[in-house]
Amino acid sequence: MAVTLEAVLEQVRQLPVEEQTQLRALLPATNGTAPQAKSPLAAEGESFAPTHPMSSPERRWLRQHSHEYPGEFLAVEGDQLIAHGTDAKAVFAAARAAGVEYPMFVRVDPVESPNAPAWLMAGRARPARTPMNDRTEEYQWLAQHRHEYPGELLALKGSHLIAHGVDDKEVFAAVRAAGVEDAYFVHVQPADALPFAGW
Repeated sequence: MAVTLEAVLEQVRQLPVEEQTQLRALLPATNGTAPQAKSPLAAEGESFAPTHPMSSPERRWLRQHSHEYPGEFLAVEGDQLIAHGTDAKAVFAAARAAGVEYPMFVRVDPVESPNAPAWLMAGRARPARTPMNDRTEEYQWLAQHRHEYPGELLALKGSHLIAHGVDDKEVFAAVRAAGVEDAYFVHVQPADALPFAGW
């Protein structure tokens, strides 16, 4: 099967924008200009300009005002907001309709606020805040009895030994059978074991 230019171009069009940019850098310029990559939001046949510099007026405007538009897409040109909303394609189209061909286009992260609407907060991962168990009793028990169980896995709850043994699966099964959900597990090193120095 022969490779055609159209087949290669179709594969290039399917590459992410970053990889298209890398490919552009590898190819010699045609008539002094390199082909522009296609924006995923642009209509067929349209392209987009390179990214804005870090000190651009757009970035300064975003630092000052982006917090006012949580969860929205923004199209910014210079120090002006051209369009904003929750539908990316609609915002991009509104910027084009306003005559701005290459706006800075960003999405502002939603803020975590008790007043934020549920749809804005959907999908946000939050760390679980689980209270830590006080293991003082387990540590005291270990200080007194650890030497009696060299090379074994111990399961403790408070000052009570729930299960112990050299087979981890059996110890875990015994704890589960006892109905203990927050047991403290510790492996006791044999007295003649070499100290662990890390990987």
